[in-house]
Amino acid sequence: MNYFHFAARTRAPLTPFLNREVCAQFWSSMRQRFPQIVGLMLMPNHFHLILRCTDLSKVVWEIGVEMRALARFASLQDQSWEPLRVPEPLSDAKQIRRCLRYIYLNPCRSGLAKDPLAWEWSSYRDHFSAVVNPWVTVPTEGFERFHHYVSGDPSTQVQGTPPPQMLQRELYFPVSDLAAAVRVALRQGQSTSAELRRHVVSLAPMFCLASQEKLGKELSISARQVRRVESRPDPKMIRAVRFLLGDPRLRPMMSSKADIYRV
Repeated sequence: MNYFHFAARTRAPLTPFLNREVCAQFWSSMRQRFPQIVGLMLMPNHFHLILRCTDLSKVVWEIGVEMRALARFASLQDQSWEPLRVPEPLSDAKQIRRCLRYIYLNPCRSGLAKDPLAWEWSSYRDHFSAVVNPWVTVPTEGFERFHHYVSGDPSTQVQGTPPPQMLQRELYFPVSDLAAAVRVALRQGQSTSAELRRHVVSLAPMFCLASQEKLGKELSISARQVRRVESRPDPKMIRAVRFLLGDPRLRPMMSSKADIYRV
């Protein structure tokens, strides 16, 4: 069983992954298709996928299915993707590590982010559980050492950047920021789901100073419905939100700058 690095690009000038709904749909669909991967990165006009497989031709076909499904979802024309190239296997653990660093630094090399932590649609955040349900695991060397290796590439900062910082003291945020953090932690689109409402209501006493009326207004439900929402917080969500609200490099994904993902 070998490891492979797949890369697929849309034809110019298409940039489907500037749309948050497209990103969320593709991420969810790819996760259902490939439950175990090494890394995934969505850039505005292409994506990178690293995974382990035994049947390369089957995986190439499955990726093609997902690419065509995305084209339909995003209302793109036929032939919207460049041909998917069949990759050579990655030779060893060292090459896999270098390949991961390469895909995680794509936004930095493109001038879209100053730190790999700042790019939302990347499995990089899964490595330190800044999402509720991580798709990839913590590197065997530990995330801090891995982050120093990735961020210490000359294309970012030779000395590396600090590891992600979790919120350590009691601070209160607007309900909109909490809702945005929950949305990012769930990797959801822009719509307000019942799952998102449940998490926001359960976390509001920890992160917001908001009445039930205010919560209801922000979540498009009544104060009575707020009271009926299950209010037991999820420890995994608490951890993710503490990262997302605690590290300034992660906050742009929840502020007005998050509009970069909308078309």
